[in-house]
Amino acid sequence: MSITYHDIPEGEFVPQSDFRTQESPNGGVTATQSYILRASSLEALVDQGTWAKGKPLSQLDDTVGLQGDRLYLDRTTTSRLPGGLMRVNAFFGGFSTTSSYGFDEGRQVVPTYSLQTNLTELSIMRLPQVKNLATSDKTLIQACIDRNLEWNNNTSTVQVVWLDADETIQRRNNTDQPSATAGVYCEYATKGETTYNAPHISWEKTWDDEVGIVADDITKLGKVDDNPDGNPPTLPGERNWMLSEASSVNTAKLFRNRKSWLASEPGGWEGFLES
Repeated sequence: MSITYHDIPEGEFVPQSDFRTQESPNGGVTATQSYILRASSLEALVDQGTWAKGKPLSQLDDTVGLQGDRLYLDRTTTSRLPGGLMRVNAFFGGFSTTSSYGFDEGRQVVPTYSLQTNLTELSIMRLPQVKNLATSDKTLIQACIDRNLEWNNNTSTVQVVWLDADETIQRRNNTDQPSATAGVYCEYATKGETTYNAPHISWEKTWDDEVGIVADDITKLGKVDDNPDGNPPTLPGERNWMLSEASSVNTAKLFRNRKSWLASEPGGWEGFLES
């Protein structure tokens, strides 16, 4: 149980016994501890930089041990207590020096990698069979998706449909007609089948470090990466990877970093981006 003192000297503070830490699988540590002081002392202590961001925990409580030199102040909150006292709750971030959890034998950070897959709904215009068609064929399929044209099974043609002055449906064959393959997708579109379920595959790296994402990672965003970190699986269909995310969340001197690569559709990102 934390202890409060009603005889704390002016301008001093008392670390409490509520020091707690939480370590991530990647070696990063966050910690909390509170301090009791006279409410009248708070302003002067703040002005002195007592709870300045980045201050080592060991300078606030030298009884914590080795971790105190590797945990740094991130932020504080305050609350009033009875008897003219004040509680300062402090939050720290850093790395453990007493545990090898999250590190290899050389104390190098060990990242965590994960493969994530699900299905996402895409327009049939994204199908490889459609993307490889002539531009005129793709234009007709898109017109059927937009309901500007309709496929007629009786005539096996794409038709223009409109209402005349008597509000009677009229049809005539469109000047341009699709190839046999494009006709199949014009028929799908006319029936309202305009999307399909496609695999969405991503490869993610997460790690904690004393530095955040570097500029080189930012410049690679949106570009094909032939060698993503961590050796992701080779995917069928000549798919490749694109760096789609690079982010850091900073807590004092602890950076929780994340990079994510998105797999292309069959044929690769480069071909898709050029289409």
